[in-house]
Amino acid sequence: MPAVDWGMFFTSRLVLPWSRDQLILSDFLNANSYDPSQTQFRILPGTNDWLIAAFPYQISRLLVLYRKSVHAIYLDSSTLALAGTYEVTRNFGCVGRRTVANCGPSILWLSDIGVIQMQVNSELSLQNTAAPLSDPIQDVIDTINWAYASAAVAVFWNNRYYLAVPTGSSVTNNTILVYNFLNQMWESVDTYPGGYDVLNFHVMSYGGKKRIFTVGTYGFVSLTEENTTDEFGAPGSTANYTIAGNLKTRNYLATTYDLKKIRRYQLEANLDTGESFTTNYVLSNPDYTLPEPTQTTSSSDTDKAYTIRHTVNRRGVSSRVEFTTTGGRPEFKSLLIEGSATSRATTSFP
Repeated sequence: MPAVDWGMFFTSRLVLPWSRDQLILSDFLNANSYDPSQTQFRILPGTNDWLIAAFPYQISRLLVLYRKSVHAIYLDSSTLALAGTYEVTRNFGCVGRRTVANCGPSILWLSDIGVIQMQVNSELSLQNTAAPLSDPIQDVIDTINWAYASAAVAVFWNNRYYLAVPTGSSVTNNTILVYNFLNQMWESVDTYPGGYDVLNFHVMSYGGKKRIFTVGTYGFVSLTEENTTDEFGAPGSTANYTIAGNLKTRNYLATTYDLKKIRRYQLEANLDTGESFTTNYVLSNPDYTLPEPTQTTSSSDTDKAYTIRHTVNRRGVSSRVEFTTTGGRPEFKSLLIEGSATSRATTSFP
């Protein structure tokens, strides 16, 4: 077997990067035997593009990810010999080899334009969506330190795609982005105290069930998605850190850009013992922020339902509510904003 950086199994063969733009496949059921005349495959000779990763997506098809383009290799269905290749796209490629993950019918990875999602269509071909999967969080994608993004890692676990990337001036993966396939939305951008980073994710059995772990630069193995607070420090002397959550609703327009008088808003929430949060009501055009008192629970409260109403009595075009958790993990169920349009201008319908 050649000395290479990585390899993967595909149809009882070992796939290896032979050079910057070539793949080589081992003989069938033999990872120590290679025939360069028959199984060496070069897709983009003489171009400014180089091989990043390979990933199987059907019984006899292999997705080949270059830095600036995407290709696929298909084998003969009866002999499993190399049959040919086709180009999927040259509009984007793959930034990090370990960001590729299979999520049901989709294959996801990190590219220069964000997180790409490709799905297998009825003809067993790969088809990408019109916009990147990360388009709703493009402001977060823009903070990635692309000079070190090749070390980004990802994993699929519990119906979620976890992607660890370096953001800001960090040279290690200090931020975890979480996409929920059940909600079809990005549900979290997780940051941590200094000194914590993610070299890789591992999904292993622990305590009788599958759980997700991270491995850091300094040798720490961390169990994630477990507690309502973070624990850091050496074993036996850990310290608890409150997880400060932040949630912003969309801007409510009430189907019109006319000036409105916002009267009040009503929030339905469930709070358990020790859980608390603060709210800010943000009005646009004219800009105005109305801070509200912290909502807390007493020691006797257990999973108690709250109906919280606040008066606004301000004029504006659109508005939203921002929540910041200061203890525990409050559950927000619904939000209702009450107001009325005050403009008497003629309304035009396109």
